Amino acid sequence: SMIWIFSRVISYLGILLYNILLNGLVGCIVFQLWKRFEKSWKNKGAYTLLYGLLKIVILMFLIPFCWTYVTFQNYDFHTGFRYNDYPWPLDNYRMTALFLGPILIWLWGMARSVRKYAKEKHHLKTLKFLGQKLEKEELNAVYSVVPPKLVPRKKIPVVVCPGLASPMVAGLFQTCIYIPRRDYDPDTLGLILSHELTHVSHQDLFFKNLCAAITIVYWFCPFLQEMFWTYDCWSEVLCDLKLCDGKQAAWSAKAYYSVLLKEIEKTGTQDLKMCSGLYETEKTIKWRVESMKNYHMMKEQSKALAFLLAALFLFGCPLAVTASGNAAVKGLSKVYDQTLIHIEETEESQEQYRDPSLEQYGTLDENEEIIILPKNPEERSGGFTTTEIPAGARTIFSEAELTKGESVNLSVTILSGNGPVEIGIVKDQTTRSVSFSSKGNHIFDIDVAGMYKIFVKNKGTDTVTIEFFYSY
Repeated sequence: SMIWIFSRVISYLGILLYNILLNGLVGCIVFQLWKRFEKSWKNKGAYTLLYGLLKIVILMFLIPFCWTYVTFQNYDFHTGFRYNDYPWPLDNYRMTALFLGPILIWLWGMARSVRKYAKEKHHLKTLKFLGQKLEKEELNAVYSVVPPKLVPRKKIPVVVCPGLASPMVAGLFQTCIYIPRRDYDPDTLGLILSHELTHVSHQDLFFKNLCAAITIVYWFCPFLQEMFWTYDCWSEVLCDLKLCDGKQAAWSAKAYYSVLLKEIEKTGTQDLKMCSGLYETEKTIKWRVESMKNYHMMKEQSKALAFLLAALFLFGCPLAVTASGNAAVKGLSKVYDQTLIHIEETEESQEQYRDPSLEQYGTLDENEEIIILPKNPEERSGGFTTTEIPAGARTIFSEAELTKGESVNLSVTILSGNGPVEIGIVKDQTTRSVSFSSKGNHIFDIDVAGMYKIFVKNKGTDTVTIEFFYSY
């Protein structure tokens, strides 16, 4: 039905939003950790290390490390156990409803952010359309002023654009260098092209586009613009280092920055996120010059402390994933449990095991820990197992499509640990269960056809080991 389809779509969007929030939490923690160490790395002249680790920070926002950790924590791929009915929104429509409002707000904000970047993309396409793409002979002549070691095997196209304020390089898949229609002397043109080619070799366009994607998805976190600006600054410094420092430097720092200052006077500023250009301010160019001076002063110092801090940072990344994942599971498990309808019976004796009046109905908690045990396809009608259940966890043993008139026979014995335990069945958001302090069994008669899950929940405060039998 349309209602089921709509609910399913919202469920998957809810999982996507949940994944994004997990990534955002981990990414923000890791970025703050990186900022704690930034000054120490800079003071030690460990610019390349600092720059590489900042790329790791960016990836933490996009690669679902935390989602993977939570999945492995809540699903046993070897046995098929599932804990707390994870992922929660798929099997709990009430929890899905809780996600609906945030999902709509998030999609609305993303649409606004996408429009902003679509305008920038259109601007770049217009530049390319109105500009003059250099032919092979002209392109070879232009690249002849670039130091040979910087010329890529496949020459990147150069487009001369009327009205363009500053040279820049753009395009993730169809990369082009855009230069204004000016009469550049060979040395200036060679430096400009070398600078843009260095951005390409450093994969800066790739990571700047990733930053753009992050600001679209996490539009509700404006402080992430700081990460975008920080990466932009350090990418420029690393270009400067490659071109005017060391044995392979093609220019002196004085000559290099003199050319940049002359270009900056003609450009001003422009807010372009998906390209690398010379849109600088006096403040940023001053910071770059000071960073270069600091590097020359510190590059001979020992980098032992810098590498030690890098090791601490890399150690902190999985800690951030683990802490964020555990906090998310604990919090959402509580929400999950509160959105279930519980129908629970009192503890019964062996002779009363089929009395429907003893059954208690309840609502499945979204955030309680759930463990799912494996199901043998050859034993679809039942099973017997011995397993441990952590305190407060709900273990799903089997799922089956049952018809009205069928019955489910459950029997449990606590082998070690203190109960009580709750045995029962779940359909949608409604549980039917019976609690036992040591052992017992119960038959649940199916009065409504549908998909049912068979579970045992540890209601005690310690881990219990149980023998459990079920048949249907």
